[in-house]
Amino acid sequence: MTGRIRVDGETIRGLPGLTITLLPGGPTTAPNSSGYWTSRIADDRTFRIDSLDPNLYGIQIGGLPDGFYTKSIRAGENDVTYSGVDLEYGAPGQIDILVSPKAGLLSGAAQNPNTTQPPPALPLFWFRRKRSASGFSRSTNRRPLTSTAASRSRTWFRRVHGLCLEDVESSAWMDPDFMKPLEGKGESVSVGESAQVNVQVNLISADSEKEKPK
Repeated sequence: MTGRIRVDGETIRGLPGLTITLLPGGPTTAPNSSGYWTSRIADDRTFRIDSLDPNLYGIQIGGLPDGFYTKSIRAGENDVTYSGVDLEYGAPGQIDILVSPKAGLLSGAAQNPNTTQPPPALPLFWFRRKRSASGFSRSTNRRPLTSTAASRSRTWFRRVHGLCLEDVESSAWMDPDFMKPLEGKGESVSVGESAQVNVQVNLISADSEKEKPK
C-alpha cells in the first residue's frame, strides 16, 4: 500500500512525526488488537507498507497537530474514509489522505438526570449518524471518538451522537443487540469545521441493559 498525505488549503508546510496505522478488519477494529501495522510517514508526506495480507483495513493517522483531523481517505476514485481499504484483490492504487487544520471543538458535560449531578469519569462515546434515516452507523463507521465526562474533544466534520453509559464494557458499542435499544437516547449534535459546540449529555444508567434483546 502506497499513498500520501495532503493538507486542505496547504496552510502548513511541515507535519513531522506523522504515523499511519492499518487496522485489519476495518475502521471499527480496536487499535490495540493483534495484527495491526503502524508505519512512519516520510517527511515528504508519503508512505509505503509492504507484505500486507489480503484483508480489509481501516486507516488512522497519528501525530497530527492540535486542531487537525482526517477529512477524507480515498483509494483511487473511491471514498474509503468509513469503509476501509479492501486488499482482497490486490493493491487499490495510491491512497490519498486529506487532513484539515479546521477540526471542530466539542465540549460540554455529562450529568445524572435524576440528581442533576455530574457522574464519575465515565467514557463518552461519539458516533457518526447516518446521513439518512435514523440509527447509528457502525459497519461503515470508524471506531467512535471516546472522551470522558466533562471533557473537550476535537472531532471530525460530521453529525455525531453522544452516549454516556454506566457500567458497560468499553467494547459494548460493537454489539448491535446492545446498541439497538439506545438509538433513541443520548444527544445528537452537528459539528462543522472550525465550529465550537457545547453539549450536555445525560447519563444512561445500567438499568438500560434490561432493555437488551434476549
